Amino acid sequence: MAGDGGAGVIGALAESDPAEVGGYRLLGRLGAGGMGTVFLGVSPGARLAAVKLVHPEYAADPSLARGQERAKEAGMPQIAVSAT
Repeated sequence: MAGDGGAGVIGALAESDPAEVGGYRLLGRLGAGGMGTVFLGVSPGARLAAVKLVHPEYAADPSLARGQERAKEAGMPQIAVSAT
């Protein structure tokens, strides 16, 4: 988890975590911070992805959308981002 120094560690989902976000089935937690939680997810086509679930107060933040757009322009794989 974030800040524990354990690279490559996937934490278990909490009981309160959703089972699916944006069409991605969640497999575990990759980390958490001030903006929200990042999960390991798998698409219906079996592709693994980081899935970021942001707190509602950040969902409307224009910088989040700009960051997504920059990642897309750079050719980075898109990640599912949703508000809790």
